[in-house]
Amino acid sequence: MMKSVLCLATAIVILLGAVLSGCTARQETGAPPAQATEAARAGALPAKEGWQAEWEALRAAAKKEGTATVYTSWTAEVRIALRKKFEEDFGVGLEFATVSGGQELAAKLEKERSAGLLLADVIGTGLNTATTVMKPMGLLGSLEPVLLLPEAKDTKVRAGGRLFLDTEQKYYMPLAASFDSFLSRNSELVKDAELKAYADVLDPKWKGRIIMNDPTHIGGGNNFVTMIRQLWGTDKARDYLRQLTTMEPFLSRDYRLQAEWLARGKGAVGIGIPQGQLMTFQKVGAPIAFVKVKEGGTITAGGPGGISLPAGKLPHPNASKVFINWMLTKEGQTVFSKAFLQPAWRLDVSTEGFEDLVAPPGATIADEESGQLHAESREIAAQIMAALLK
Repeated sequence: MMKSVLCLATAIVILLGAVLSGCTARQETGAPPAQATEAARAGALPAKEGWQAEWEALRAAAKKEGTATVYTSWTAEVRIALRKKFEEDFGVGLEFATVSGGQELAAKLEKERSAGLLLADVIGTGLNTATTVMKPMGLLGSLEPVLLLPEAKDTKVRAGGRLFLDTEQKYYMPLAASFDSFLSRNSELVKDAELKAYADVLDPKWKGRIIMNDPTHIGGGNNFVTMIRQLWGTDKARDYLRQLTTMEPFLSRDYRLQAEWLARGKGAVGIGIPQGQLMTFQKVGAPIAFVKVKEGGTITAGGPGGISLPAGKLPHPNASKVFINWMLTKEGQTVFSKAFLQPAWRLDVSTEGFEDLVAPPGATIADEESGQLHAESREIAAQIMAALLK
């Protein structure tokens, strides 16, 4: 009996010693086993890459700024779609200062800068406005330093493998990529077989029935003149413009008016009318079709289908940087493409609904080099078509 009691007492002493030893070990480590396990698990996670930490800090700073201001001629549909999604994703508002076109946009920025006002964070505009007007005026800053997201810098998913359409300062990045012959038609008035080449526009039956974007200013008409110069040389292009002038085309700088008149049958053939404006009417059933000619066409940013960065200090630098990076992601490009009604420059964005505007493999890209011809093209058009402008 005594022996059993001694054994039980010995066991109790051993058990108490083990408990006390465990408590001492816990006090020395300063953390219970569950916390220690969690800490070990956290320590095993890979550290964030540098860009990820920078991106999170940038998003937080942008949210504190609260907004970014975009100067552009994008349509209301584009502005509404971008504002809604950007605010949802980042908690940052978008304010838009809208203008009718590139010339007005450049004039507005120059006037504000002269008054010491730096109000724009981002510029949504066209290649020609950016490289032939704003760049010489010193209104643009380089976009390359603000690119942070690997997805935004990935050239493999960009048309032609290109991020920029200017090669040195990197002032302009395209968002849209439309294949354009710069010709359109009212499909109830003009059959597909009646327009298969640029020469077909000169058929006498279209006299007085052509609506043309004013080629003496930046825009689709100017792009058209530059294209035929590149195709045929300046002398043959001049001859073509002289013949086109005898066709008495109606010249206008109002994109929406041009598209509406073509849709309503006030004109049969369109020259240089932006595809996005035409798509707006096409979507609601208007008899509008894009013309494919034997001479081909070129990949363009589709009017104001790209972005630039204002030179100098920005009012909301963090929000501006977040917006630009987001616009170059697949998500941002998808939102823009659907609202802009043109294919995205990113090749991994759906082109559903824009099949007629998708470029064939190997198509020429309109870039800064070709853009340098535009100023001269405007002068040529003004000389030849001056009588139509009175």
